[in-house]
Amino acid sequence: MTIKMFMKLGVTAILFALLGCGGGNGADGLNGSIDLSATASGRYITASATYKHPTRTDLIGVPLTFSYYDGATEIFLGTYNTNNSGGIDLTFTVAPFAGTKDFVVLAKTGELSANSIVTMTGATFTMTPPAAMTVTADATVPTGSTASFPLTAPSFVKIVDPFFNDIANHTISITAALAPTAAGDSITPNPTSAITSQVGVAQLSGVLATIAIPDTVSTRIVTVTWTATDMNTGFQASGTTTLTVTRTALPLLVP
Repeated sequence: MTIKMFMKLGVTAILFALLGCGGGNGADGLNGSIDLSATASGRYITASATYKHPTRTDLIGVPLTFSYYDGATEIFLGTYNTNNSGGIDLTFTVAPFAGTKDFVVLAKTGELSANSIVTMTGATFTMTPPAAMTVTADATVPTGSTASFPLTAPSFVKIVDPFFNDIANHTISITAALAPTAAGDSITPNPTSAITSQVGVAQLSGVLATIAIPDTVSTRIVTVTWTATDMNTGFQASGTTTLTVTRTALPLLVP
């Protein structure tokens, strides 16, 4: 389970605006055209632009201005001259963000322009909750008893952030809720906390769920809903663990 903040950035509206003023491939049949592609790798975007002209063969030194849209804000990256083939490769980074985001990259010269959309994945915060557990009670277990479930997870939460290296020593606040509940049910400690390692992983340990065993031959299924919050960044993730208690027989009555 991953927490993600999907931000479409108004890409459709931006593209309509660009296409209305010479966007797309930027060809006008007279002054040439610009071909542009953008690719993402980790924290970097690489924009590859090529200026083309129907008659001109000397394509070196054509100034291309690069920019990109982060939401509705256009951010200028500078103007650079083309090489002998009319090409330029420009690699840049964007401001840190969480989840998945689309960026519109532009290249312009004079009245010509081209654009390309690239999708990037920023920081993610994921949870792997404890696995489901089952306890069975037979006739040797008195009525009114409870079952104990030690709950652990070696990789309870994990932070992945291509923009920063500060994923260690984050304080993770952890809460748990049981449902449905009965008399005798509890989970402790609740809330609790954990600290991320150098690789951004926080373990869950030392948590004990106590679940009332049915006093009839039946099964109880209780769900633990976990919520983890990164107190450094505000990222949040959730997950569930299923606890099952089954009574197979009642204690024998002593005459």
